[in-house]
Amino acid sequence: MTGVQTCALPISPALRLAALPITARLAPAKAVPVLANLVRHGDATEQKAAFRALGNLRNPEADTVFADQLRALLAGQVPAAVQLELINAAGRRADPKIKALVAEHEKSVSSSTDPLASFRVALEGGDKERGRRIFESQATLPCIRCHRAGAEGGDAGPNLAGIGAKQSREYLLESIVKPNAKIAPGYDTVVVTLKSGRVVAGIVAQETADTLSLRDTENKVAAVAKSEIAKREGAPSSMPEVYATLLTKQQI
Repeated sequence: MTGVQTCALPISPALRLAALPITARLAPAKAVPVLANLVRHGDATEQKAAFRALGNLRNPEADTVFADQLRALLAGQVPAAVQLELINAAGRRADPKIKALVAEHEKSVSSSTDPLASFRVALEGGDKERGRRIFESQATLPCIRCHRAGAEGGDAGPNLAGIGAKQSREYLLESIVKPNAKIAPGYDTVVVTLKSGRVVAGIVAQETADTLSLRDTENKVAAVAKSEIAKREGAPSSMPEVYATLLTKQQI
């Protein structure tokens, strides 16, 4: 008679990581060594999941892991892709030594003269699918209203299709949180005051010897005769400088 062999199906990495918080909640004492091992030896995805799970554990051994990792962060030894998860998870701990280490990190960042210092933890480790949803559906001011990265979107801002191959992460980060630092060519805003007193503002959609056409944030174009312009001035970027507070660093 032929025997029937059975084999266990491999567990996908995504399923294994999704199970971490459940395992940590059901058996925290057993979970800490496993999570600590992932922090030390796992890839970025595993490390981030481990930090999130450790942040919710009511186990003093978790604080030991966080203390070690925060000291490594202060020494510049934590990979950029997992720094934000470490800081966020450590911020949920009640242990005074963890709070002190988090405060020490915040002090070092706030004392920097780099205008992007507090946002640099958002440079690595993102999720493109979650980013796409924010780009298209952010509740207050979705990016797609003024930009496109494909067929859909507005034309008040630059087309962002393929932007990652053209610009650095730092450039993109600065464009989000400090949009007036560098305005993309062709998208600097112009404000004109007409002889009638009317004011028209927007980016230059078209300019001829006789006419200036400006596109506003609603993607509407207004054409004015140059002979009617009393004053023409540059203005800040049409992109509002609100995303630094509108979005969390995780969303950025």
